Amino acid sequence: MTSFFYFAAVIGSLYAFRFRRNGGYMSFMQGLILSSTICFWMLLISEGALWYFLSYVDITPLVQYRQSLVATISAEPAKAMEMLGGQERYEIVLRDLGKLSPAQLIRDDLFKKGFLCFLLSVVPAILMRKSHT
Repeated sequence: MTSFFYFAAVIGSLYAFRFRRNGGYMSFMQGLILSSTICFWMLLISEGALWYFLSYVDITPLVQYRQSLVATISAEPAKAMEMLGGQERYEIVLRDLGKLSPAQLIRDDLFKKGFLCFLLSVVPAILMRKSHT
């Protein structure tokens, strides 16, 4: 769902830049720089708000998320041990999931959504480019 807001902001900023600020023209690099800047700023603001909420307002969603992760992995321990490489690694993963902090969750989310931001920046920049020639 948040991808829609990122994509809408990127399309809107590219449209405004191309047609209102730049006379109907925009190169691929201009579009890529503008769209990735807009998308990454939105990403940082939304992740910052999420970190603040989980750290200072209400930690209940994070606790529920941790419990669901542990329950999912604990549901089939034999399969999980096989995937993780043994009993010792399985116990380490369960212990670490139980200690998941808001900062760790946000860091993981930043990497995933950062890649998505890059993809959401390239496609509109390609589609909306128009050179002077």
